[in-house]
Amino acid sequence: MKKVWIEITGETEAGKVETSVEGTVETNAEGAVIQYTEQFEGDNNPTNNTLTVNNNVVELKKTGGVNVVMHFEAGKDYKAVYQTAVGPIEMHIKTESVFIKFYEKGLYIEIDYTLSFAPDAAGKNHIVLKAEYIS
Repeated sequence: MKKVWIEITGETEAGKVETSVEGTVETNAEGAVIQYTEQFEGDNNPTNNTLTVNNNVVELKKTGGVNVVMHFEAGKDYKAVYQTAVGPIEMHIKTESVFIKFYEKGLYIEIDYTLSFAPDAAGKNHIVLKAEYIS
């Protein structure tokens, strides 16, 4: 397991969100597992994130302040239930593309997807995650 500096940039129709945090990465023959913790505004409980990369599939599992498992696989639709302090929210994820690149300094992931909470409330999303080894 190696320490990494993680930079996440998310773009939605509502705007752009950026965050940076220290985490860990463990690589294996199938891909990698990245772990990091984040704190959401207005929530006292930290959220632990486990991002599993396997071939061209990415799974994000959040536990703690919020709880959800999100799957991203190009051309596939997934349903997820986002458990929050105010109750569960069902959402649908339609992944357009997943790009994963391992390189000498770490790992790069780029995902384009549509997230919908209701049939008429869908929004396009673009997320980039860079995890670079800390010397």
